[in-house]
Amino acid sequence: MTVNKKLSIILAILYGIIVIGLIVGLVLLISSDFSFKNFGGGSMKLIDNKEFDNINKLNINVKTADVYIKTSSDEKIKVEVYSAREEKSTINNTDESLNITLDQGVCSFFCWFRKNSKINVYLPNNYANDITVKTSTGDIEIDDFVNSNAYITVTTGDVKLNGIKTADIKATTGDITVIKVDDITASLSTGDVVINNINNYLNLSTSTGDITISNANLKKNSNISTSTGDVKISTLNDIYVETKTSTGDSRINNNNRKSDIELKIKTSTGDINVN
Repeated sequence: MTVNKKLSIILAILYGIIVIGLIVGLVLLISSDFSFKNFGGGSMKLIDNKEFDNINKLNINVKTADVYIKTSSDEKIKVEVYSAREEKSTINNTDESLNITLDQGVCSFFCWFRKNSKINVYLPNNYANDITVKTSTGDIEIDDFVNSNAYITVTTGDVKLNGIKTADIKATTGDITVIKVDDITASLSTGDVVINNINNYLNLSTSTGDITISNANLKKNSNISTSTGDVKISTLNDIYVETKTSTGDSRINNNNRKSDIELKIKTSTGDINVN
């Protein structure tokens, strides 16, 4: 065996070991819910906190942050901002409109490895006004505020609403989860939409992702559309359902053609299942 052939065999073995190591490492990262946004950047610390007596509107506009709107335990309105970097927050209450922004500077290298900042807002459980959140990268979760309206815009991140009156969601990549809502309009490019309870009207559209609804009681004409994904509704009130699918199966139980209320469901590639 020549020296060159021996060297080729050794290099091939080393290459195989490296590839296997990379694959194993990737599998471990995925199985442990690893996220680059929680890797590096130092520990989180409180950089700002304020309290307010009363607000009629909440506006949050940030680039990279996880946003949590929580129920206050003492009926007070509080804001907490956490960050692992040097950032400047602006929190002001103008004409009872609470506005929150973050000056996060410009990230030009290894931005994926930065920890997301975190904003906690505590509101009384009887808060019944608008909640507006806009972020480029970050998760958004809102507690049970069944008398409020939520307006959400996010590029990359998951959205979870535990209870809201009206929801308007525009998202690019991420999952949308809603526990209970009266009216919802949501558009999503890539991700799944899961709704537990809808009680009046819906208008949902996705490009790639499944739409799953546990219980729907629709009182207005509504629409669901997806390019690639399945649509499943476990329980639906007695209305008429019109379906259209290019590639996929459609199964509708107890379809009431005499109903004044109509739900239109359209998919390009995917199954439709309504009970």
